[in-house]
Amino acid sequence: MVSLSITLFQTFPRRGGIGFSLVECLIANALILVMISALISASLDVVVATRLGAERSDQSLRLWQLRHSLDATVATARMPPEWLNQASTRTTLSPWQRPAAPCESPVTAMAREQWGGVDLVDLNKAPCVPGVSTGPGLYVERVLPCPMQCKQGPGYRVAPARCHVEQSDEADSGGLWRVDWQENLSSPENCPEGTAWGRLERLIISYRTAAHLGNTAPELRMQSLTEGPEYGWSSAETLVAGISDWQVTRINGFPAPSTGSSEAGAALGAITEGVPLGAYFQLGFSVISLDKPFSVPPLRVSQLLLPHA
Repeated sequence: MVSLSITLFQTFPRRGGIGFSLVECLIANALILVMISALISASLDVVVATRLGAERSDQSLRLWQLRHSLDATVATARMPPEWLNQASTRTTLSPWQRPAAPCESPVTAMAREQWGGVDLVDLNKAPCVPGVSTGPGLYVERVLPCPMQCKQGPGYRVAPARCHVEQSDEADSGGLWRVDWQENLSSPENCPEGTAWGRLERLIISYRTAAHLGNTAPELRMQSLTEGPEYGWSSAETLVAGISDWQVTRINGFPAPSTGSSEAGAALGAITEGVPLGAYFQLGFSVISLDKPFSVPPLRVSQLLLPHA
């Protein structure tokens, strides 16, 4: 007789109750660390991309500020056309001309048919301009019609020569304009009401490299005339920071065929209307990042300053 014996195996619970083994815990910790690392890496990528995007936006904003400032400045670097049509028999108008030297006071100058203009000046040869800026400076003489664009206070007034008290041969000839200094700008007293007059301003835009400024970014600076009867220039103030490779060239004649479409269109429009262009200026510069740890590539720009007809 055969007997079968069955052995029953009894399983015993783990000590301390239900839980995880050491190997399981190590695996879980490793997975958690991998997930945290991936999350941190993704977060850093988002932070860096956001920072770089903000820097590029800042570059674009400073570029817009510079272009807007230049356009607004050179747009008034001439006599208003309606003034010349009213007081002069000239039929041909050159929108830009070379202004008087920056160290020459407009008060001591002879009466002129036109004021205003744009030119390049060698700051090394302009002892009247304070500061250590060297090289070429963009020199702009502006004529702002008053009272629309005149602020109250002292300034240089440009008005028809016949309106001045001093009687001279130049005052007897029509179409001439003179400049005088006034403690408080007002319309000419010796001319009929409604006679055109304005404010004369002079500006110099210069470039300062990082070597001149220590560890800060290179910048464009602006200087204007001092507000006083004694002729002089004020200290330079920052116009736009983070501008490098600044170059400005004066070109006489007409734009080259390689000129951008919008600029060439404006030039051709001026030619079509019969207004001679005279001189214009080619600017080349880079807008760099002001934050070195997260620097984006420079924003290279080329701009043509054209006179407005």
